Amino acid sequence: MFFGNAGNPGPHGSGTERYELELARAIAAEDSTNEFHYIYLYPGGPAAACVDRPNVIPHVLAPRVRPICLGASLPALHAWLRPAVLHACFIPPLVAPGPLVYTLPCHSPFVYPGLYDPKIGARLRFLFRRGIQTARAIICYSAVLQDWAHTETGLPLDRLPVIPMAASSLFRPFEPEPLRAYLREKYGLVHPYFYFSGRWEQRKNLPRLVEAFARFKAERRSDLKLVLSGSRFWAAAEVDEVIARHGISSDVIELGRTPFDDLPQLYAGARALVFPSVCETFGLPVVEAMCCGTAVLTSTTSCLPEVAGGAALLVDPLSVDEIAHGMFRLASDDALVESLRAKGLARGAAFTWKRTAQLTLETYRRFGRANGS
Repeated sequence: MFFGNAGNPGPHGSGTERYELELARAIAAEDSTNEFHYIYLYPGGPAAACVDRPNVIPHVLAPRVRPICLGASLPALHAWLRPAVLHACFIPPLVAPGPLVYTLPCHSPFVYPGLYDPKIGARLRFLFRRGIQTARAIICYSAVLQDWAHTETGLPLDRLPVIPMAASSLFRPFEPEPLRAYLREKYGLVHPYFYFSGRWEQRKNLPRLVEAFARFKAERRSDLKLVLSGSRFWAAAEVDEVIARHGISSDVIELGRTPFDDLPQLYAGARALVFPSVCETFGLPVVEAMCCGTAVLTSTTSCLPEVAGGAALLVDPLSVDEIAHGMFRLASDDALVESLRAKGLARGAAFTWKRTAQLTLETYRRFGRANGS
């Protein structure tokens, strides 16, 4: 039984939502002999997930009052279905009436509480703690997250399996001429550009990135732009202030939250992905960019060196100077960019949803109720 957040009508998508959708599809494809029940909090969930397989049965919890859904509707459905295991990807059940596997989405609300709105941070800490306390196994996207969870909980490592995300099969290299035409016609992108993809949160470090880009433009004659896609969030006001202070509004192109199917082209058309995030649990844009054959600049912190695996240019995310210097190198050193592209393609190919599904199914077998009894 798979309990997720697909179909959330809010405007702020995340890597966790992408994980849920891709994992559900991959599990259904990998194991066609068992029946899977996919439980949604929102009526739009089944259409958003698009898990069109005969062994997957969708359920939408009602009514749309979360305390009732979590406290009554979900336990009632669980008692009726008696699944071998319940897998929650973000919001844990208030009560786990059977074996629970929980994917821990993030540890940044604990490690960097100041990067969150106080009310949102408190809510996330409550949800994540609840999942940790009630689960038989806690899936971690990276070894960095596993280390934190082990230190925080004292649980043995075999109850904290590391199972990484992967990029969708849509992320791949494109032929240059059709790609340039597509980006020009749909987004008006006619200049080379650095690319950032993600919500405008404080932990994504966007204000420092824009500050570094302003320094790059001030010190170097270049027609490179900075293209930002992703929904505006807590860091938006600070980003706007940096842009206005440096007078670089004509060089920073904001696309907003772009359709998912357009992201591969936006990655592939970039000179480099610039993703100097302060804290990540996986950093899916890094792998997505690599699968598109795009050079990557990312951080020396959290799990990002682990995920990059030597195939990215690493910088201190708290140093505007280092981020700007990384941009200088990527703008001027074609050999470096080509090397990063080649290494990135090989590194990105190491992450697949098939493998993620296999490891997750293995976790179900180890920690679930045998034969649903």
